[in-house]
Amino acid sequence: MPVAKVAFPAVSISLAALLLAACATSSENAQLQQAHAAYDAASKDPAITAAAPGDLQQAAAYLKSADEGQASGVGQAEVTHRAYLAHQQVQIAYQMAALERITAEFRSTPRALAGAGNVFFETGQATITPGAKPTIDRLAEFLKQNPEQRVRIEGYADSTGSQASNAALSEHRADAVKQALVSRGIEAGRIETHAGGTGSPAASNDTAQGRQMNRRATVVVSNFAVGAGSTSSPPDKPAR
Repeated sequence: MPVAKVAFPAVSISLAALLLAACATSSENAQLQQAHAAYDAASKDPAITAAAPGDLQQAAAYLKSADEGQASGVGQAEVTHRAYLAHQQVQIAYQMAALERITAEFRSTPRALAGAGNVFFETGQATITPGAKPTIDRLAEFLKQNPEQRVRIEGYADSTGSQASNAALSEHRADAVKQALVSRGIEAGRIETHAGGTGSPAASNDTAQGRQMNRRATVVVSNFAVGAGSTSSPPDKPAR
C-alpha cells in the first residue's frame, strides 16, 4: 500500500506535465499559423510588396527560423518568440505601406507641389538649366491630371545689379518657367506670372549660397479668381 500511495501522485504529476506540454504546443502552433497567415496576406498585396520589400524579407527569415526550430525541437518558447518576431515584422511592413500612401497623397497636393516648385537660375541668367527640368516635368504632369488648377509663377533675383535690372531679370525668369510649362502642353491661360525683383529673399544675399537660393522662380499651384484665359495677377498683386 505505501508503494501504491507514492505511485499515484507520480502518475498525476506526469499527466499534468503532458497536458501542459500539449497546451504549449497548441499555443505555439497557433502563433505560427497566425504569423504565416499574416505573411501570406501581406506578400500578396502589391502595395505592401512595393513599399516594404525588406520588411517582408525579414519576416520570411523569421518564419523560416521558427519553422526550423519547430522541426528540430529547440523549445516552444523560442519557436513562439521567432513566430512573434515574424508577425511583428509583417505589421511593420503594413505600417510602411500606410506611410508611403500618406506621403504620396501629400506629395500630390498643390501645397506640396508649391513647396517643391522652385526653379533656380545662374547669375544674370533666365535660362532653364537641365537640373530644373525634373521639377517642371512634375508640375506639368500634375497640371495635366488636374485641369482645374492654375499656377502663379513668381520670379526673383539676388541683390547683384540694379533694382531695375533685377526686376526685368525676375520677370524673364518667371516667363521662362511659363514657356517651359506651355511647351509641355499646359495652356498659357492657366499660368500667370509676377516679377518679384529682389523681394521675398529665401536666404541672405551676403553669401554665395544665399544668392543662389534667391535666383529663382517659385511656382505656386492654386486657383485664382481671374477671368478665363487671363494671365494677369490678382488685384492685390499687380503684375510688373
